[in-house]
Amino acid sequence: MRSLYNTHKKKIYPFFISVKDNVSKGSRLHLSYERLALLVSGAPAYSSLTLSPLSLQRVQGVNYSFNFNAQQLREIGSYEYIKHRELNNSRIPIVSQPEVSLSFSYFLYDAFNEKQIGLTIGDGVSASRGIFTDSPLYSPPDYSQGSMENPGKGDINFFVLAEDSSWRNDIVGRSQSEPFDGLDLMGFGNCYLNSYNISASLGNFVQCSAEYSCSNMSFDIYDSSSKPLSPAVSPQGKRSTSEVSLPEEQLKEQVEHPNEEESILVLRPGDLEVYFNNNKKNSEGGFNLVDLNSPGMAVQSIEISIPIDRKTINGFGSSYIKDRKIQFPIFCTLDISVLARSFEGDGSDIKQIFKDDVDFAVNLKMFIRDSLTNKFPKMDIKIDSAKLNSESHSMSIDGYSQVDASFLFEVTPFGGMSIDLLPEQ
Repeated sequence: MRSLYNTHKKKIYPFFISVKDNVSKGSRLHLSYERLALLVSGAPAYSSLTLSPLSLQRVQGVNYSFNFNAQQLREIGSYEYIKHRELNNSRIPIVSQPEVSLSFSYFLYDAFNEKQIGLTIGDGVSASRGIFTDSPLYSPPDYSQGSMENPGKGDINFFVLAEDSSWRNDIVGRSQSEPFDGLDLMGFGNCYLNSYNISASLGNFVQCSAEYSCSNMSFDIYDSSSKPLSPAVSPQGKRSTSEVSLPEEQLKEQVEHPNEEESILVLRPGDLEVYFNNNKKNSEGGFNLVDLNSPGMAVQSIEISIPIDRKTINGFGSSYIKDRKIQFPIFCTLDISVLARSFEGDGSDIKQIFKDDVDFAVNLKMFIRDSLTNKFPKMDIKIDSAKLNSESHSMSIDGYSQVDASFLFEVTPFGGMSIDLLPEQ
């Protein structure tokens, strides 16, 4: 067992990384993009089924960290911390599970990664859905749907597959027999989504980032004849006995080939359009459309932040958590920066903002192109009710008049925000 933590006899001990006998490590001179892949397997993380993780696409960076949660306790009559007696006084006692965090970023294109990590993605076709989807963007596991072994959402497992030498070759899509044997496989078990962000600005591609809290971390050398175990652990601290089997053909099919596509595989700044619809047109209070005329706005950047507050559930007799409950509603923010080219000019008084909340339906339409002049819709992100929280104006000689506005909105199990993948035209 090459887990970060060994839970033998219901006690948690640190367990340093080890490798199998007769396996020599290569020399990784530097990390290049084609020698690392981020994989994910679906919920639930702790399962009796064989895991066949699939690759995430267009990943730009991966970060992880862990904390032992060691208890540094003093005692009268000693200059040293209290050590663990059963480990020959070599370690400071560890009394709770490790804190493992994982974050990564990627370029947005077709919501493929969003589906993989468990977000609800609509098809943008059903008229009964109305303006906003009836499905939640993210919700607690729904164990009433399908098999108990495969609920729609919940904790999942991530894997980092990395080349262990300086050989430069695509790590996914190799043609030789048993292409993953001997590669490093780092696992992150029982991963719960903590935040999801979308960011777009002029001069940059549309980028997403996600952060997770995990319960365990493992390190293995992949061997198709003796497959590594899942990094997930049970609430009792028992590591899963499920094997991790990398599906060669499916991973090959997921490799993107930009030269074979008619359109670029990431969204560019010119492929994003933002629309505001005032939900309180007859209101006698609040600013009207960020003080600006909507057609006169020149959007410079926009960012959606969805921090997911969770409550850790522990129980007597268990060293590991049982669940990380989502605390609804999820309070989210929408930040937008625009160049002001025209004002509403409706004679609004500053005191009007205290009479009512400004309330907008925000629509982000994302397009892909097959030429510089021809584009067609790819994704549609809708926010049901965004309320203005703050606003700042800046003006300078020989410069532009810029407005930065921040909105608040809620995501609940019943809606608040939706992502639709539009059908190809």
